[in-house]
Amino acid sequence: MGAAEDLFDLTDPDVSVRECAQCHEPVAGRISPDGTVNVTCGYCGREDAVAALVRPSGEGSGESAYRGKDRGASGRKLPLTLDLSKPPPGMTGREKRDALRKAWVEAKTSPVPDDDEARATHEYRLVWLAGSLSSAALREKELVRARSVLEAALEKVEIPQYRAMLLARLARLAAQSKAVPLAQAWLARVPPKMRAPEVVTDVRVAEAFVAREEEGPRGVLDVIGHGDAASAFSGPLRLLAVALRTDAHEKLGEHQEALATWTSGAKAGSLMLGSYAALYGLAPETRKRAFRRGYVALVVLVAVLWAVVSLLRTTIAGEPMTLAPFVVVGVALVVALGMKATRR
Repeated sequence: MGAAEDLFDLTDPDVSVRECAQCHEPVAGRISPDGTVNVTCGYCGREDAVAALVRPSGEGSGESAYRGKDRGASGRKLPLTLDLSKPPPGMTGREKRDALRKAWVEAKTSPVPDDDEARATHEYRLVWLAGSLSSAALREKELVRARSVLEAALEKVEIPQYRAMLLARLARLAAQSKAVPLAQAWLARVPPKMRAPEVVTDVRVAEAFVAREEEGPRGVLDVIGHGDAASAFSGPLRLLAVALRTDAHEKLGEHQEALATWTSGAKAGSLMLGSYAALYGLAPETRKRAFRRGYVALVVLVAVLWAVVSLLRTTIAGEPMTLAPFVVVGVALVVALGMKATRR
């Protein structure tokens, strides 16, 4: 914690939120004119001066210093893992928060490997752990911790693609905190000409969050687009793009489009789509409609299975058929056609 509680103002573009180098708890400080941030930990009392990561005043971004960091000594492009749904070696993706935290502290305090490919693996581990911890903190509404771990990772990472993903997440978090100028400042530092689909997805999703605050739902659609968001984006965040687009249609009163977008996106991962939507409070009415439709579909499926089994048993036993199974199938067919026609 900083010297004063107000240092954790997440909307102030002149405040940097990091992690204490000794106890690893959040610390914050104001960016001084010379570009340093003086922080005092409210937990262990350690004092530090660290470099600012972003200067919203409009000064140069400094990202050119990281140009070429995605290449080895021979000039060859490093093999990078950019799909953050893939856990790094030794992790499963199912770890509890305490285990993630322990792994994160070990990773960020360990020496940076000299070998280029080992360095790339090390940086991916940092990005994956920071992203996982930030999401866990966000689920608990701990925005300070969600931000501090991302800034701490950005301080350690040099490969442009990984920096872009961290900057995009910081921008998204700033937009959630209604800090649009800070979000724009983070995005302004994204290295240019990022072409990897996963990185482009991360950045566009962050831009959509900023547009949501600045321009409302139509701004989101301008960024996300009106097509199939699940196939137009890459990586796990493509489902967050689906949730954003669904939310935009819902807020515009376009309920059929919202449900159609949700239904299409759910084919790529319904659980993750629902998780993202719940985490960010997106498309609440469409989520309810989708749940009702799913419940009705399950009831219809059970009824049809009962009818089929009843007909088979009657046929095998040589007993006279009754109308009940045919009535059930007919009602189920009417309900299914009605759901398909209305998308409501």
